[in-house]
Amino acid sequence: MVSDKIIWKGDEVSNTWVRVSSYGSLSPVCQVSGFCFDSEGKVLLVREPGEDFWMLPGGTPEDGESFEETLVRELDEEASCDIGEPSLLGAIKVHYPNNPKKEQGENFFQLRFVARISKVKELTNDPDRGVKHERIFVAPEDFCDYATWKKMGKVMMRDAVELVGEI
Repeated sequence: MVSDKIIWKGDEVSNTWVRVSSYGSLSPVCQVSGFCFDSEGKVLLVREPGEDFWMLPGGTPEDGESFEETLVRELDEEASCDIGEPSLLGAIKVHYPNNPKKEQGENFFQLRFVARISKVKELTNDPDRGVKHERIFVAPEDFCDYATWKKMGKVMMRDAVELVGEI
């Protein structure tokens, strides 16, 4: 378990990484994203046009959708990639006292999965945002140069590399 504090949109947010094998007791889950690896062992990152930060592809579960289905859908929408069966890696426990999304509350979870990319397609517009995301594939050791998650990013990537070797 490792924790970091970040400033998000002017507010301090505390994040704690927890490696878990089941999400049954984690509630509410407000985001699902994945460490998705290509055939060369590189991890996929995306960013929206005009943004200066890279992120793991993912998003918010829709009604009636499993967390795994959310990840599969978001990978297709944001990165135009198909993946194999996602494996749960862990969760980030988020404490966001000034969360503007009142329905999420101050404390919620973001799930992280690991998956292998089975197909990289031509990039298309994300139907939710109407923009075409940029995508890159980076070596695991370079992950924190793009996704600036401090020490928690290093631990999550280490855990992801370990799990992807098992699937």
